[in-house]
This record gives sequence, structure tokens and C-alpha cells, in this order.
Amino acid sequence: MEVKLNYYDEFQQLSSSQVFSDQNRDINLPFIKDARIFSDTTLYLQDISHWRCPGSTLIIDTERPPHITNQSTRKLIRNFLRDQPCCDIFLRVVTDYLGIKQARPVVLGTQRVVPLNGTTRRPANWIFAHHLSDFYTDQHHPHSSFLNFDCNGKCLQLQVPFKETYIRNKLLMAQQMAELTYLIMKGLSETFGMAVIKPRKEVFTRMDHYLQKPALPAKPLDETFIGLSARLFVTLSESFFDESLMSMEEATHKLKKMSNNLELM
Repeated sequence: MEVKLNYYDEFQQLSSSQVFSDQNRDINLPFIKDARIFSDTTLYLQDISHWRCPGSTLIIDTERPPHITNQSTRKLIRNFLRDQPCCDIFLRVVTDYLGIKQARPVVLGTQRVVPLNGTTRRPANWIFAHHLSDFYTDQHHPHSSFLNFDCNGKCLQLQVPFKETYIRNKLLMAQQMAELTYLIMKGLSETFGMAVIKPRKEVFTRMDHYLQKPALPAKPLDETFIGLSARLFVTLSESFFDESLMSMEEATHKLKKMSNNLELM
């Protein structure tokens, strides 16, 4: 496996390149034991736990040169989530509702941190897609793609061993989560009589506008809320009581019954 990083100057001219390969025993990069990742500056996480060189993760960031750490991508993402305003349980509920069982994206507002492979509980390669300006197939290597990043005026390009269609499907998965979250917030703001929610163009990323808008489950808004509430109860019962107190079907049925009773009052 090989990852290539290209740097561009202010005139969009290639200024330098670096190649990282699983065949190199020493890739001669800084080793940062307590490395952290940040929404504003981190671009990509490459799992190198199976590479010949020491370390577990290669981090591509605009504020630091490429560096490696012995922390797994899973640990880095878990620590990243602890600093976010929305807890991991919400992401789990949303992804479960959408049928996303493995390699769950992290979607918080305009943030899109998307795993390109692996599973939620194992190391993976992660792309911070809210900094992504474009992606396309490498014409010389059809099984690889170029990822173009524009982060705080810094332009970088990564060549990664994933097909364009594969990457697109992963990004669409994250976009589906963003659409559902937007739908929830829009419905709640209207229900609570709050200020008008921001238009989509202000809360969705640049790449969202290039991707085809994903289809959400064709359900009325109240059914969506009931489904999510049922999923939240079942998920939390597993966390607080070490077992699910009832099935999804039972929880959904009880909530629908409660909703119908409220409407009759």
C-alpha cells in the first residue's frame, strides 16, 4: 500500500511531494506519542499498524508536518469525540436508524470525519471530508484516487488506494447522516417556535453540494422522531442496564400509542 502527498503553492503549482509506503521500515517522520487530531487542521488518518515501520497511525495535518503515533486510529477518533459537543451515543442512534452498522462516520454540524475502510471498533483510514474540495480517479492507477484538500488556504493532495466510486459511497453515507440531523433540527425548531434554522447552503460542506442528495427513509417527520426516540431508548438501556429492556418494535409501538393518546387529549 502506498500514500502520496503533494503540496501546492499559492499559485496552485506543485511544490513538493512525499510518498509513504508499507514496504518502508523507516519512513523518517516525527514520532509524537500523545498526538491529537483536530477538526480545523487534520486532513487524513492512515492506519499503518500493519506496515513494516514502527507506529500505528500516520497523521496528515496542515499545522504539523506528517507525523506518526503509536495510538490507533480508533483511539484518536475516540479522544476526538470527547472534545465534541455531541456525544457518541447520538451518532450511534442516528447511524443505527439509517442502517449503518460498521465504520460509522462522525457527522457534527459541518464536520465530516469519514472512515474509508475497516469497522468502528478496529483501525481504519479516516478522511476529514469537510476540508475536501475535490476527488477523482487517478487515470494512471484506476484503483486509486486523488483527494484535494483546501484547509485554511493550504492546498494539499493525497493519492490513496481507494476507487472514486468507493469514496463517493462513503461520503454519501455521511451526507445522509447530515441530512437526517438537519431534518431533526428543522422539525424541532418549528415545533418549539424557535428562530428559523439556517439554510442548507450555510450548514453543509462544499462536497455536499457536489454529491447527489441521498434519499432518507420516506416517513413523516413524527414517525422519524418516534423511530429515533425508540432507537435512543433501546441503545441507552443497553448502556445503563447492561441489556435491552425491550425490542425496537415494542419501544416504537409504545411511543406511537403515547403519541396518539396525546393527540386525543
